Amino acid sequence: MEAKSATCLQCGDGTTPNADKTDCDTDGCKSTSNGRDYDLSKLERPDLMYGQILQKFPESDGHLYFLNMCTRQTSLNANLTCFDHNGDAIKSFACQRTNHGYAVNLGSTIGFGPSETRDGLGLTVTFSHGKHSSGCEKNGHPYRSTKIAMRCDPYAGIGQPETPADSPVEYPSHTCQYHFIWNSLYACPLCTESDHNIVKGDCNNETGTRTIMHVWNNPKLCHDGFQLPEEEVEECEVITANGARSAGSDLPWYKTPTFLISVIILGSIVLLATVAWSLIKYYKYRKLYEAYAQLDRDRGGGHDSFDTIPSSYDLELDDAPALPSVRL
Repeated sequence: MEAKSATCLQCGDGTTPNADKTDCDTDGCKSTSNGRDYDLSKLERPDLMYGQILQKFPESDGHLYFLNMCTRQTSLNANLTCFDHNGDAIKSFACQRTNHGYAVNLGSTIGFGPSETRDGLGLTVTFSHGKHSSGCEKNGHPYRSTKIAMRCDPYAGIGQPETPADSPVEYPSHTCQYHFIWNSLYACPLCTESDHNIVKGDCNNETGTRTIMHVWNNPKLCHDGFQLPEEEVEECEVITANGARSAGSDLPWYKTPTFLISVIILGSIVLLATVAWSLIKYYKYRKLYEAYAQLDRDRGGGHDSFDTIPSSYDLELDDAPALPSVRL
C-alpha cells in the first residue's frame, strides 16, 4: 500500500500493510530468507540518498541514479537527488535523473526476496510501483521498477550500490526494469550460534583445567545477532609421565587410556597362555597315544586294532599306570 495513496497498491514481498492501510510495514527493514534473518536497517539514509550512480556497461547512458534503503526520500535535500519537473521531491526509494534535468520514480514500494547467488547468502530487494511508462507498457511492464542484488561481503562495511559490470542498468531494453548490485556487510545474515566454533586449549597439568574459547567461523559471514560467549574454564584429564591419570579428569576410570591399555595387555596374555596350554596338552596326549599304540603292536595286536584315541575323560597322562619299558 503506497503511503497516503487513494489507490490501493500491493505491498512488496516480505512486508504487510500497516494498521491504517496507508503504508507497508517492513518490520524495521528486517526480512527472512533461506532460513536466515536479515537486518538492513543500518543501510538507511533518511536525509540523503545513495548516489549519484552511473551506468558502467557498455558506457554511461547519460542518466544519474539514486537509491535509498528502508525509507523513501523526503523533501529534505531533494534538490540534490530526486525531484520532478516541478522541483518537488519524489517520495520513492529510487529515481533516475534524466538528461532533461529532472527525475522519474523508479519504485515507491519495497519488497524482500531470496538471493539469486549460488551460496544463497544475501537478499534481493525490489522497489515497485514506479512512474508509468507507455513505451514500457508495450513490453509488458507499464510501471518502472528496481531490483537490487544485495550480496554478502563481510569486508565491504556499508558499501555502495553499483550498476552491473556486464549489463546495462535497464535490462532487458525498453522494459523499465532497472538493476543494481550492492556488496555490503549488512547484506549478510544476522549471526547465529552456528556461525561460531568452540576451541579447547591444552590441559594444564598443574591445575587440571583448560580454557574454552568461542571464535567466529572464518570468514565470518554474518553481523550482529548472536554474541560470542565469554571465555570459559573446565576441568580436564591430566596424563602424568608414567601414564597415570590424575584428579580433575572428566573421564570415568573405565574409559581412561591406562585402563583400556591394561585390559588389552591382560587379554593378550590370557590368550597366549591358553594357546600354549592347549599345545602342551595336545603334545602330551599325543605321546601317550603313541606309547599305547606301540604296546599294542608288541603284544601282537592287529595293525589297526588300536585305531581309536582314548577320550581324555578315560585317560589322563598323570593318572595312567606305569608302562613297561618299550622301545619307541
